[in-house]
Amino acid sequence: MSFSYKIIDKTIRKMGLKHHFDMSEEEFIKYIKENERPSSLPKFMYKHLKVSEKIIDGKPLFCLTYGASPSGGAILFIHGGGGMFSPTILHYRFAEKLAKTTNSAVYFPFYPLAPEANADVSANWVSKVYDLIEQNHADKITVVGDSAGALIAARITASAKRKPRKLVLISPVTGTDKNDEAYMTAKKNDALLSEFVIEMSGKHWGKDIPHSSPRMNAEYIDYTDFPPILLYYGTAEMFAPHMDNLIENIKKRGVSLEVHAGEGMCHDWPLILSVPEGRAAFKRMTAFLLE
Repeated sequence: MSFSYKIIDKTIRKMGLKHHFDMSEEEFIKYIKENERPSSLPKFMYKHLKVSEKIIDGKPLFCLTYGASPSGGAILFIHGGGGMFSPTILHYRFAEKLAKTTNSAVYFPFYPLAPEANADVSANWVSKVYDLIEQNHADKITVVGDSAGALIAARITASAKRKPRKLVLISPVTGTDKNDEAYMTAKKNDALLSEFVIEMSGKHWGKDIPHSSPRMNAEYIDYTDFPPILLYYGTAEMFAPHMDNLIENIKKRGVSLEVHAGEGMCHDWPLILSVPEGRAAFKRMTAFLLE
């Protein structure tokens, strides 16, 4: 673990970011409705990228390109956030760098979020987006997702008539249907993920969906006929204790799988491009996507 990552981890814990939402459920829902529903990208993304926008069923899909004529196919990047939060600065910077580094058209959707929508509505909307992209890029589309976005990425791949070429899953949702000792300990020790936010996500984004369903848990998806998968997670994150179940499920389907478990690393660490581990993960991801 690099010195710079240790500083970030220590800072996260000291700041108590996971307790930022220690509020009532009513206050939390009011907060996300007022603060987590953007309709446009940050201004800095327009500085070096060409940005186009398409509205699909009232929600925007952005296409990010760098240079005159992208030749690296298409990448659909599905951001995480528990199905309730909008993209963070880490997501925006990651998407920007994907476009610049891969010479691909990077599609960045603002999909429907809870409490207005549950995980089925989110996944169905993204699936429609995937079909639209696939029509234009055929066998040149790849999919990347983190956290809740990784769950959606796996779901839409499972249902797609034509699978993407490659799939990158970063800290996908696992273990939320369990209350065993390993999961409960991981929840308490996770530096970033809030137990309260996970509870709210399960209640609102998971409304009317069993947590033991593949619709809410990446462990249980049928990975038959999936493309090659690159999987990243941190051993110090809430979802780590049951990641082995996901790995076993993928392997038993005969799918090509490359796993990177960041020792002592937090949830979504590959998105932290300011540390050596994040930069190395990004380098491997881009090579994998373009292979």
